[in-house]
Amino acid sequence: MIKEIFVSGGHKEPINNAPSTGEELDVQEEEFELPIDIARRGGYLIIKAPVVGATTADISLTITNNVVTIRKHDSVDTDKFDNYYLKECHWGAVEREFRLPLKVDSTGAEANLQEGILRVTLPIIEQPKGRSIKIS
Repeated sequence: MIKEIFVSGGHKEPINNAPSTGEELDVQEEEFELPIDIARRGGYLIIKAPVVGATTADISLTITNNVVTIRKHDSVDTDKFDNYYLKECHWGAVEREFRLPLKVDSTGAEANLQEGILRVTLPIIEQPKGRSIKIS
């Protein structure tokens, strides 16, 4: 049975488009992009990415010229099933590369992994403010 949710106006909509008749899905691996959040707190940029099931040995992080690359190395789904009726979990290697919105000092970067969330803290390099120059 497909779970339903109420949307504004009390109308019910299915959460997903899984077959309601018990039909098997034609499971194909789709391209997966690691979701990220980037936010500012004080003088720091904070990056958060869910990497559930990964250990620190499974993840690599590089920052070069304000471009961040996060790689989660290959993981394997060890469960074997006869059929899939819904398959949304991604198993395998994933990489995400993105440019930061502000200039950061990568030498001051800190990263930790806690409860399946990779958190990277980067000090922001404040840009010098413009100044007026008297012309003589």
